Amino acid sequence: DGDIYRSTDKGDHWATVCTVYPYTWVTSLVADSSGFFLAGTRGAYIYRSSNLGTTWTKIDSGLSDSSINCLAVHPSGDIFAGTGDPAEGPPGRVFRSSDHGVSWAATSNSGLPIGRVTALVADRFGALYAATTAGGVFRSSDKGATWSGANSGLADPHVTCLTVNAGGEVYAGTLGHGVFHTTDGGLSWSNGGSGLSYPNYIQVTALGLDKDSYLFAGVQLAGAFRSLGPTLSIAEYPRFDPGSF
Repeated sequence: DGDIYRSTDKGDHWATVCTVYPYTWVTSLVADSSGFFLAGTRGAYIYRSSNLGTTWTKIDSGLSDSSINCLAVHPSGDIFAGTGDPAEGPPGRVFRSSDHGVSWAATSNSGLPIGRVTALVADRFGALYAATTAGGVFRSSDKGATWSGANSGLADPHVTCLTVNAGGEVYAGTLGHGVFHTTDGGLSWSNGGSGLSYPNYIQVTALGLDKDSYLFAGVQLAGAFRSLGPTLSIAEYPRFDPGSF
């Protein structure tokens, strides 16, 4: 129903603070460096709050697609939105805002396949990664001006979610083949899903990292899983040199 919940005790208790937009899904939430919260919705564009979610204002200037699947904050402060309706509508694309979401402009689709953009993350070096339903993962080093495929070793072209740790190591959840990860900016991927269990079909719906770099994965019909150890140690940071791109 488009409700936003808030916790002030690290998740022990939750309370509804408002309804962003009735009868829609809130698909994504991010907070930028200026303290604004942005909520992406399925079919109702993007909303922004300046008071910790108590009230929200619609921001859609420049957006040509109302179905927002994901939001990401770039190290530069720019905000990116991935779009595409799962049932119908125009092919997904990536939009960019440089003014905390007040206005948006479409980035280039050069190099991106036709399909939904399901997830976006930016690493500490400024590389932007887009997950898609049709072609796997794509990488941009120029804030979306151009994209290139980053799929070597990625067994499933339908990527549902992404997360990145402090060293720039990216993790990708897939529709049916578990979790993959890359330590070289997407040049190659390896399967990191050992221990994830569901007969014949491992649909990863969400990925996240805690403050100690443990990886958490939500798997449809099978629950939540945690990595046996942290994904990054102090000695390993950073994992790769961005100058190699």
